Amino acid sequence: MIYFHGNMGSRASGHRLDLYRLLQDLDFHVIAFDYRRFGKSTSMVAPSESGLVTDSLCIYEWVRDILGENSQVPIFFWGHSLGTG
Repeated sequence: MIYFHGNMGSRASGHRLDLYRLLQDLDFHVIAFDYRRFGKSTSMVAPSESGLVTDSLCIYEWVRDILGENSQVPIFFWGHSLGTG
């Protein structure tokens, strides 16, 4: 499960941690990341729509590469607020 958070806080906000635990209890592996300028990401780069897309694709490609090109493991996406875009 790749989790795309909303525009408030970061990937480590309390209610998000509760969601990760719930998903893990359902046997999902959860990948959560901060978009540029959020949480622990760099503050040197201004946020933008194209930056959000670039960050998201980078995470997706990383997960796909970890699984391997012949993997039968599905990749699911979960987004809230800003993350639904």
